[in-house]
Amino acid sequence: AEGVKAFTAKVDEVLKSLDALEVKDAAVAALKAKTKEVLALSTGLITESVKAMANPTDDAKKAIEAQTQNLIKVGQEVQTMSAELQQRFMPAAPAAPAQQPAPAAK
Repeated sequence: AEGVKAFTAKVDEVLKSLDALEVKDAAVAALKAKTKEVLALSTGLITESVKAMANPTDDAKKAIEAQTQNLIKVGQEVQTMSAELQQRFMPAAPAAPAQQPAPAAK
């Protein structure tokens, strides 16, 4: 339980840091919001998992499975959004021109 409290406190710090970031770009703001959602879902899942360990029931197991699937889905959305932003802000460098073979020595 102490570890969960420490984790939750750390997540709260990260959420406050995210809230403090002023974001004007809509896509970046959406990623920020989705990241906050992932953090909240992670915290909830860990908390529920600890409770279920103390009192394992079928309902608790089903709830954890549902939360896990939701977290995976939202996590994948964050990855997609992040990749799209990376492409937008840091496009791949142009390919280097093919090197010509050195002339044969005579």
